[in-house]
Amino acid sequence: MTAGKTIERIAAPIRANALLGALMAALSLYVWRVQDLFPVLATIKLLPIVSIAVPVLILLDRRAQRQLAFVIKRPLARLLLLIAVMGALSVPTSLWPGMSFDFLTKNLLPAIVLSLAVMGAISSVIDVRRFVWIQVVGATIYSEVILTRFDIGPNGRLGNLVFYDANDLGMLLVCTVPFIVFLLRHTRSAILRALVLGSLVLCLLTIVKTGSRGAFLALVAVSLYLLFRFSTVNVSTRVITVGVVAAALIAGAGDSYWKAMGTLLKPTEDYNWVGGESGGRMEVWSRGIGYMTSRPLTGVGLGAFPMAEGTISPLAAKQSYGRGIKWSAAHNSFVQIGAELGVPGLLLFGSILWMTFRMAGRLARDARARAPAEPSTAGLASAHAAAVVGFAVGGFFLSQAYAPYLYFVVGSVVGLDTVVRIRWRMTPPNIGAMAQARPMPRRARGVTRAVAMQRAR
Repeated sequence: MTAGKTIERIAAPIRANALLGALMAALSLYVWRVQDLFPVLATIKLLPIVSIAVPVLILLDRRAQRQLAFVIKRPLARLLLLIAVMGALSVPTSLWPGMSFDFLTKNLLPAIVLSLAVMGAISSVIDVRRFVWIQVVGATIYSEVILTRFDIGPNGRLGNLVFYDANDLGMLLVCTVPFIVFLLRHTRSAILRALVLGSLVLCLLTIVKTGSRGAFLALVAVSLYLLFRFSTVNVSTRVITVGVVAAALIAGAGDSYWKAMGTLLKPTEDYNWVGGESGGRMEVWSRGIGYMTSRPLTGVGLGAFPMAEGTISPLAAKQSYGRGIKWSAAHNSFVQIGAELGVPGLLLFGSILWMTFRMAGRLARDARARAPAEPSTAGLASAHAAAVVGFAVGGFFLSQAYAPYLYFVVGSVVGLDTVVRIRWRMTPPNIGAMAQARPMPRRARGVTRAVAMQRAR
């Protein structure tokens, strides 16, 4: 072996680990905003450093480049690129081109680049588990800081938080719950399992303190998914886990919380739904759909929904009479992206959510059906599918169409599916184990015998 090949064998894993480390740092900075929780980190300028380090490390890692060249041909990766193209095309026709350009370069493109980088960097199931651990640790730290530094406001909810408001934080924590459940099932160390259980309780208490009704509905949806679809966890464990969720809600929630959640059963009494309140969600959504239908191809521009509220909405004319109006956010990810990027943007966003959920669900089923079965892979895929469910339900009430959390999940699902299926092609399933697991059709038995005879020769 030549000296050059020896050096390459030593350098390759170093580059791969450096890329994974940079992506885990990016997950901590972009999603869990550790630089905002601990201002001393902001002085180091970690965010721009990591943003530069990730693409540079990809350029140095040949394996990541090869895998990225492969995954870029997959439909989900192409949909992400189309979202970026749609965002760029909306800038010239935006109600505020300068703001849309800033949003494109500082929010949307970094999220998509990081998602693609995750797709290329994942080389094994272990890499995905590392990302899961970072998600759980980030959620735990964020929850601990919020609960210890911030007080409940007069309305019975957390207020004036760091970066995320209470509703956004509640949704992100709900999306992380499936990953916590995965670690509870697939972590061998009793000490780590106890810590993960503590993380679950801490996150649930924080969700309660946010007082977010959207997060509550998302938690119900995720709990139902865990109960009926998370089949890598036995039924008794699933029931116990959902019971822990319910117990944490009951123990941590007060009368004000349940009173707020009770309004979900009486939508006709809520200002968001009736009464024609201009700031109510139904009115905002209605105006947002109007922006989309009036500009079906380009929308009002990336990140420009509040600008539309203040300039072209039916309420804007009131400002000429000295009456102030709220330049509101969309409060709905689907309305947000439809209004800002037009009908094509809405279709792309819905397709990304559906295809990510479907890919994760199919991988979970295939991993369970394989012989021998791969419960860890199936559990990882199911956890990602549940996270998409939580995001779709919670995001229906929030302006989170471009959230880095979502794009990290998409990248993780594509990366996991890619490396697992490549490994499966290289290592065919154990036919004997499959035969023992379930009876085979007569035609399949004949094919199996033919394959066995050919191998014997």
